Amino acid sequence: MNSTHSEPFDYLVIGGGPAGLQLGQLLQEAGHGYRILESGHAPGTFFRTFPGIAS
Repeated sequence: MNSTHSEPFDYLVIGGGPAGLQLGQLLQEAGHGYRILESGHAPGTFFRTFPGIAS
């Protein structure tokens, strides 16, 4: 995503972990505009930090 992108959105999701990514998928399926903000270097950092939890 381009950080200078100025298109408006309906929702702001804080966190790109399991819940944030799932919410993003549901918002997209419903046709809503959204952005996901993640403090890690990439989405899904939770799964690299806690790999056994997802199994």
